[in-house]
Amino acid sequence: MKLFVGLIFIGIIIVIAQPILPSSVSTIDELVEMNDAERCKKCHEVVAPTWGKSKHATPLKNIIFLNSLKNSFNETTAVKRRELIRSCFSCHAPYIKDASDDLVDHIAGLIIISTDIQDKAYSETAIAELSALSIDCRVCHMIKGLPEAEVKPNIIYGTGWDSNEHSHWEDYGFDTVKSDYLLSSDSCKSCHGDCPVNRSLSNPDKHTKYYAESNADNNNKTCKDCHMRIDHSFTAY
Repeated sequence: MKLFVGLIFIGIIIVIAQPILPSSVSTIDELVEMNDAERCKKCHEVVAPTWGKSKHATPLKNIIFLNSLKNSFNETTAVKRRELIRSCFSCHAPYIKDASDDLVDHIAGLIIISTDIQDKAYSETAIAELSALSIDCRVCHMIKGLPEAEVKPNIIYGTGWDSNEHSHWEDYGFDTVKSDYLLSSDSCKSCHGDCPVNRSLSNPDKHTKYYAESNADNNNKTCKDCHMRIDHSFTAY
């Protein structure tokens, strides 16, 4: 009897200890709150305004991207539509990983509305709701701070540690780890190099030639040398 009660007690502990599954996130507001980066911006006052002017801050205002998705919806089932959104949003709005299927369906509806040229006010309302999802601090410094298989929870991946900064661990429960991957072009190419639509709209030959020449001269140039300078004086991403 004691053994039976003990097993039940252990079972209860296991159930309680299980993390909340991503499928429990059913609204965009919940998704944003769950991945809130506002506290990052309060301390990183130089970086935040620069990021705010970049395309990363509003990736879902890209009407070409939204139209491309909407046109793809016409040729697929609801299940395939979810798969398409999850795949594309893994770069355009990576927090989609925590969304329920119902929320993904809601986002699909917003995408259709956002491209409605007949009712501008209606489409702008949809775009405004979608725009709450962005590529912010936590996306690059946590979700994509290392190759996907190597990322660990509660880690902020950065370029190094400033001894003058307060502790992320003590104040926020996040450990800080230097990531050479984050400094490399590979971190940028994980999104900007894999999308067939992106490749068709950009000039891959120009960049391929640039990297070849830079490496030949041992300059070790990366995307960030042109698109994200360390003093944040120039950004084109």
